[in-house]
Amino acid sequence: RHRVLVPVRGALTGPESGSEKDSEDARRSRGGKPAAVYGDGAEQPHLPVGEQAPAGAAPGLSDERPPWMQVAVLVGAQLMLNLGMSQVVPVLPYYAQEAGLTASGLGIVLAFPSASRLLVNMPLGRLADSHGRKPLMVAGTMLTAIGVVGTGVAMPYGLLGLLPFRLLVGLGSASSMVGSGAMVADLSDRAPAHRAKIMGFQQAVLACAWSSGPALGGFMAEQYGALNSFYAAGAGVMLCSLGYAALPETLLDKGKVPGGKGAAAKPSPLELLLPVKRSGGLAGMFVLGRKSREILRSADQRLLIAISGSNAISQACFMAVVPFHLAHWGAGPASLGAVFAIISAVYMIAMPVGSALADRIGSKRELVVVGSIASQVSFGALALVDSYESFVGVLILSNLAGGIAGPAVGALTAEVTPQPIRGRALSLHRTAADLLGLVSPVGLGMLADVYSNPMAILASASAMAVMTGATGVESLYRSSDSARRTAPPEGEGHAK
Repeated sequence: RHRVLVPVRGALTGPESGSEKDSEDARRSRGGKPAAVYGDGAEQPHLPVGEQAPAGAAPGLSDERPPWMQVAVLVGAQLMLNLGMSQVVPVLPYYAQEAGLTASGLGIVLAFPSASRLLVNMPLGRLADSHGRKPLMVAGTMLTAIGVVGTGVAMPYGLLGLLPFRLLVGLGSASSMVGSGAMVADLSDRAPAHRAKIMGFQQAVLACAWSSGPALGGFMAEQYGALNSFYAAGAGVMLCSLGYAALPETLLDKGKVPGGKGAAAKPSPLELLLPVKRSGGLAGMFVLGRKSREILRSADQRLLIAISGSNAISQACFMAVVPFHLAHWGAGPASLGAVFAIISAVYMIAMPVGSALADRIGSKRELVVVGSIASQVSFGALALVDSYESFVGVLILSNLAGGIAGPAVGALTAEVTPQPIRGRALSLHRTAADLLGLVSPVGLGMLADVYSNPMAILASASAMAVMTGATGVESLYRSSDSARRTAPPEGEGHAK
């Protein structure tokens, strides 16, 4: 599932101008702390003058009605993609079992795309911020379509036959997710007051895809063979690519590298894509740039990264462990598809509630932290149930909490991330998710093989809750502390 991002300034970034000395004086007046652009006291990135927007709006854009036509085209294209990909989800584990793979082997298959995404997330983020969102979206979906069809065709040939196609799925999905996530956030810049509505609409439509796609895929696999599900997935992804091609570019000042000065030459797309820095050799692959380090200094961004990582753990557990767990109760692809349909329908019902709450409350952090932890704790309770019906009931509770928190996550991401570095921030989120997506399927699969499926489910839920709890407490504390420091002295503003 995809997630999303908007520039903030005003009260968060301090006075607009004057001289460098004025800015320094303003910092001293707030207790010597640097101006915050991420909403929690993190230092403002060194962006060129004119690339920073007023609070809640992109440069040159007002708080007007959302651009629903472009949002509808974008989300409609994503509907096709998610319909195609979701109907493969209940098929892949059982197809892998038929090919002779254990839980550990399935974990390796699931981890392949994360391995390729880890290498390209950050370069693609830089490319999205300098050359635009649309090219990544169109090219990425085309590569994904080839990869997903190839996965179905190559499954009988084992891990070596699957490797190139799974890596291609990772490369394509990394490209399309970075571009589409940034584009949704760009569109929400035009109507900041309606951000959660835009995020909620997107997530509700995608939940529709996930409420019908898995059930359809499970039925097709049992009636017509698993391979046909992969062909259908490829067709859906290609339709998404056509939809993306019809959208206009949303990046402002396309071609201008954030942080650049004057007429400095911009890197070519090839240079931006190279994972190895020319001055850093192979070690450059693992070196974070200045802007990435500045993003990581924000407690809000660390919270969002933790949630992205938690989603990756949850997905890994659901794909590598849950099918084997449900098999004890005689569940096959159709039953697993029905589970996905039920929980996605619950997610879709909860989404409008979450959108309304996120738009009405001032700080979305509380809703993000409480809703996410409630969902993760409920997920852990799946290890304690003893029937298929109880399993579905607890899973509904988990997704009800997650659905309420979902729009707030997207809106918070949009609020605390400036547009000029949005692609990089999204890439950091994705990199954390892919790092855990690389190790979690294999680790959880081994834990299930050596100990038990409930043990693997409980371990995944514990890891998610610890990550979200630790970063959530820090984010809430930083936000509260920042609000206290910037509040006017008691009595100020009254008539003298």
